[in-house]
This record gives sequence, C-alpha cells and structure tokens, in this order.
Amino acid sequence: MNSSPIKYAREVAASTTIDKIVAAKVAKATALSKKLGSKGYEVVTPPFKLSDKVKPSRNPRFNPIEAADKNLGRLSSGFKLWLKDDLAALKQAFDIYTADPDNADKFHSLSHVIHTVKGNAPILGCDAAGMLASPLTNLLEGCADYSKMRPVLALAVGSICHAMETNLPIDDPVLLSTVEVLNQLKSNCQLSAAEKKL
Repeated sequence: MNSSPIKYAREVAASTTIDKIVAAKVAKATALSKKLGSKGYEVVTPPFKLSDKVKPSRNPRFNPIEAADKNLGRLSSGFKLWLKDDLAALKQAFDIYTADPDNADKFHSLSHVIHTVKGNAPILGCDAAGMLASPLTNLLEGCADYSKMRPVLALAVGSICHAMETNLPIDDPVLLSTVEVLNQLKSNCQLSAAEKKL
C-alpha cells in the first residue's frame, strides 16, 4: 500500500477506469485536505468579536445580582404552579379511583399520576413528595392484586399531598417512617409473589 492515503487517492483518481463521480469526490477530498493542512482542521475566526455581544449592561443602575434574583423568582413561581398542577392532578385521580376502586383503568391512571409526581416533585423543589412517591410506585408496580393496596394507597397519597402542600422537610421523622413502611411492604409483596410461583 502507498505511504500516504492522499497519494493513493490521487493515483486512484488518475486511473482511467475509475467512475467520474468517485473521481470528483476524491478531487474534492484532496482539495479539502490541502486547505486544512497537516493539522486536519481549519481555525475559523468569526467576523465579529464575541465578547462584544456579552458585555454587561451599560445602564449604571443595572445590578446583575438583583436581575438574577428576579429571574430566579419568576422561575420559582413557575415551579410552584407546576407543583400545584401535579397536586391537583393527584387529588383528582385519587377521587376518581375511590369512586370506583374495582376499576383497573382508574387504578392505572392513578398509578400514572403518582409516577409523574415521583419524577417531577424533586425537580420542582419538593423532595419529600418524591421520596414518598418512589417506593409507592414500586409497590404498585410489584403487586398484582391492587385491591389489597386500597388502605395503603389512601395513606400514601394523603402523605404525598401533605408533603406537596407543606413542603415537608426530608428529615421529618413521620416522612422517613412512612417511606420505610412503603419499602417494607414492597419487600413483602415481592416475597408473596415469589411464594405463589413455588
């Protein structure tokens, strides 16, 4: 084989049996290689200074800390509204489920909303609700007989709603014990499912 891929490409391009389309592509690649040089890349300089676009405001009264706080306040308000929407959706799904607890579709709709809260609550600043929703979704997904879950579901959904309404701290002892109980129930549910298979 030739010592250089470029030299080889030129030889191939020069042969009379090569297809004209391929020859044109090889010629284009050769020209690009010459343009890029030995480094294999080209440094592109923008037509204007980027630093000119990011200069601080020329307004002498502009305070970047105050501006950042204001924008964070707006973002925080948006998160609170989103959290309220999730709370309302959870309450509505639970009410619909309790009106007809034997309806599998309504149970699965409630499970879906709990799963949404599990993902959204920590992002929106309510870690306690996420801590409760996480083992609850695992429990609901792991237990086939959801009719046995009714008392636990009522307690857990009530706890999640309380956590969302009060922004419960993550070190709250009642919260931690509720999470522990939900995790234990999940383990028991897995054991009973395994025993059924035996």
